[in-house]
Formats: sequence, structure tokens, C-alpha cells
Amino acid sequence: MKNIGSIIQLAYSYTRQFEHTMDIEYKWCYYFEPSKSLDEHVIYNCSDIDRYSLQNGTILKLSEFYLLSRLIELLLRDDKAYTAMSTFYASMQTHYCCLICELERYPYKEHPSHEPELWEQANVIAKYETAIVQACRCVEALIGTPPQ
Repeated sequence: MKNIGSIIQLAYSYTRQFEHTMDIEYKWCYYFEPSKSLDEHVIYNCSDIDRYSLQNGTILKLSEFYLLSRLIELLLRDDKAYTAMSTFYASMQTHYCCLICELERYPYKEHPSHEPELWEQANVIAKYETAIVQACRCVEALIGTPPQ
């Protein structure tokens, strides 16, 4: 479902080449008082782990939202772009690979590939296949039709 949380998540991940992603959850705080600490506020449906994440998670400044604004506007306006980016995000969540290194020219890689060891490969084939299907759906969303 397209909402501002998912759009910020996709825009943030895309601008960081999917090296760093964030999980966005909505937590409600009524009557926020800026002069009080976060511990003094009542935050609904918030466990101790959630409260820790609130204090130590990713904080986006207004200037970062400005840098994301063009991409946020595109994702709000264009359903194809939103669908493509969300399916690619799902692909990266299923099987992560460093895009910076994988797309770099040989031999100028910043670090070796994240390929599994020989004895681990049988366990990840299903993840590879799922990630490839999701990446193909990303392309299908952009061109509008599935390949023949």
C-alpha cells in the first residue's frame, strides 16, 4: 500500500544504493511537548525495544527530506516508479548484494562479493530465484509489460 512511510523508506534506501535501509513504523504520541525528554512522553503501542529504537534509530533532518523531495514527488506521482522501486526493494531484502561493488568495473571493487561458500549455495538457490523474479518485476513495472 502506498503511503508516506513506504515512500520515505524507498526514497531513503534508493539514495543510499540499498546499502542502508530503514523500517518505518507509526507510533503515536499525543500532546508532544518539545521541552520534555522522549522518556517523559506517553508513546502508545511502544515496547521497550521500540523506545530504544526511537532514541537510537535513524533521524532524518529537514535538509535530508529536501534532498529526497524530488524522488518522493516522483514516487507519489508515478505508480510505475513506485511499483518498480518497491519490487526492487523486495528483491534486495530477499537477497542482498552490494550494487556499488557489483556494478563497478573489474578489478576496482571496494570489497569482495558477498557470494556464499560452496557448501552454502544449495541453501540460497531459492532466495536467488525469488530475488531474480522480483528484480524482473521491477523492470516489467517500468516498461509496462512482461517480457515475451
